[in-house]
Amino acid sequence: FGQDCAEGALAWLARCASTRQRLKVDTLLQNGPFSVEFRDKYLAVVPFSVHGTDKQGHPVLITRFGGVDLQAFRDLWAEGEELQRSAGLPVNAVVLFHLRMMVYMTEVVMARESQRQGRVVDRILGIMDCGGLGVKHLNSPLKSFLGAVSKESVPLFPETMHATVLANIPWVVSRAVWPVAKPFLHPVTQSKMMMTSSAAELKAKLCELIAPEDVPPYFGGACRC
Repeated sequence: FGQDCAEGALAWLARCASTRQRLKVDTLLQNGPFSVEFRDKYLAVVPFSVHGTDKQGHPVLITRFGGVDLQAFRDLWAEGEELQRSAGLPVNAVVLFHLRMMVYMTEVVMARESQRQGRVVDRILGIMDCGGLGVKHLNSPLKSFLGAVSKESVPLFPETMHATVLANIPWVVSRAVWPVAKPFLHPVTQSKMMMTSSAAELKAKLCELIAPEDVPPYFGGACRC
């Protein structure tokens, strides 16, 4: 068992190093291929935020894909495809920019929290708000985006997830989107996913994980930051 575990860890490390090299991860924060205009458009179209820490000190990352303006995302995706062709990128630039955000989480936010808390912080609590997702999202580039991000994130960020709360889960997500994304996730990662459907269930779950005064108001909390 020990040898198998060690060999598995080495294989994962090799896969991680290969993926980092293929995507040129080490250059994304300082010398990435993104213009200021592309960055601003991404931040305007894809709603996400780093929102403090949970009760155990893990940074909290919130994404709200149900609130994406699909036409704006189609335009962004097309621009990402053009940048992929012109810059010779291995993936759509929208996917690469999202991975850049994850690199920022692991290399900047976690390092800052480790220094502040006086211990190693190497996990995040993710909250993915799926409210508003529907069939129309499955017929848009958003589906390709989520699949590509899931696929590339597995080797790049092994065991960086403390837990993920899937909030406001509609039927189409549980029946269609989740089966698409799930095969790309490691079984251990799958076990860390928590789904909530009602507002009351979501608020109760988040208050277990995050201080009520730090839960955003759109999730029923009292945070006013």
